[in-house]
Amino acid sequence: MKKLLGILGLVTLIASPTFAGDPSNGVWKTAVSETTGGWLYVKIYDCDDLICGTIENAYTSDGEISEDYAHKGAAIIWDMQINGDGTYKKGKIRDHANEKDYSSKMVLKGDVLDVKGCVWGICQAQTWERVVD
Repeated sequence: MKKLLGILGLVTLIASPTFAGDPSNGVWKTAVSETTGGWLYVKIYDCDDLICGTIENAYTSDGEISEDYAHKGAAIIWDMQINGDGTYKKGKIRDHANEKDYSSKMVLKGDVLDVKGCVWGICQAQTWERVVD
């Protein structure tokens, strides 16, 4: 009986949405930079009950990995709260180009992630695309 309960508990844990991870988890391609023509790959993942993201790679305008990108592995999203309906709020996002942090929210629409960062009521938004291996 104890063995059966243990197996049922394990199956429940594996099938739970928390264990499976949030639908936003994965690697995302940012919008192309207006200044450099390059883009980033951002890895989004669960961090406790929140969403976080780090820079996985930076790409040049001709699609090559920028080996000397100084912010590879750095945090870009943190403390993003999950609403459970494909929306996220009260997070922070960092613009490494100007080394500033912004209040952020996100909206997930399938393989598209709308990301918005605001400071003093002035907002900028980008649409990111999911990277599929």
